[in-house]
Amino acid sequence: MPGGYGTLIVLISFFLVKYYFGYLKSTDPDLFLKYSIIESVISGLFSGYFIGRALTFTYKYLKVAKSS
Repeated sequence: MPGGYGTLIVLISFFLVKYYFGYLKSTDPDLFLKYSIIESVISGLFSGYFIGRALTFTYKYLKVAKSS
């Protein structure tokens, strides 16, 4: 997949979110339980973003391969 500044920002954001919630889980498990649904939703959004990008690139590849 081609990279760019947008992809870099999304990957760094994903790392920071996962790092923060991992830190929260290790330092205050009770507080983490209150925010665990938010962590799950954010992880799902990031996963959906990358699956969508992968499917878009696959579709474009197959479209070009079919026309050749």
